[in-house]
Amino acid sequence: RIDIDGAPVLVASSSLCVDDDRTACEGLVRIRYADHGDLRAETMTGFRDWLVDQVPAFSAAARRTPDAGGLNVEGLAWDPRRGALLFGVRGPVDRGIVTALRVPVDIGTGEWSLSALGTPTIQRIFTPKRDAHQGIRDISYDDRRDDFLILLGRSVSADDDPFQLCRWDGAGETAALLDITFGNTMKPEGVTAYTHRGQRRLLVVDDRGGYAVTRYPKRAQ
Repeated sequence: RIDIDGAPVLVASSSLCVDDDRTACEGLVRIRYADHGDLRAETMTGFRDWLVDQVPAFSAAARRTPDAGGLNVEGLAWDPRRGALLFGVRGPVDRGIVTALRVPVDIGTGEWSLSALGTPTIQRIFTPKRDAHQGIRDISYDDRRDDFLILLGRSVSADDDPFQLCRWDGAGETAALLDITFGNTMKPEGVTAYTHRGQRRLLVVDDRGGYAVTRYPKRAQ
């Protein structure tokens, strides 16, 4: 969510194709409220191909399926300091390192097209568990702390690397582990921070349809 002149704008990513319909997997959608309250969605045509062309390091992975080490983006957040979208890469990954792609975007531009995009940059981040093939399962901006929550988990389905939650300052090369443990049956896929009755809390949603609420955890020792 990005607020422009007091009006909320939502940006969502989608990569699932139905019956080979390319418009369903272009990857970047802008959603705005119409005057009568309905939501109006606009797809950015050609976004996925543009991104792969701009980031040659992912050209080979873009031709593979996610569980075969293919390109798999699962996190999306707004970086207000840089006016850019942050894409969290679940795969491909290197051991102990995750990747975020920062793409400057003119969110309020009249035409939602490739001309609204700036040059992408790659941000490599060392994870707390240096021997794991973890990818980013979600990334969320925390406006109270002016940093990001990064949810880590297995890069491909067959692996058993753990789910972990970290804080990242948005610029450095390392992410700090937070003191939170996920149950063995949980598959956390999304996280956000919010305030309830003066206390900072986390909402974690699960791939199986559940969710959990907890106090904002301390940094792990």
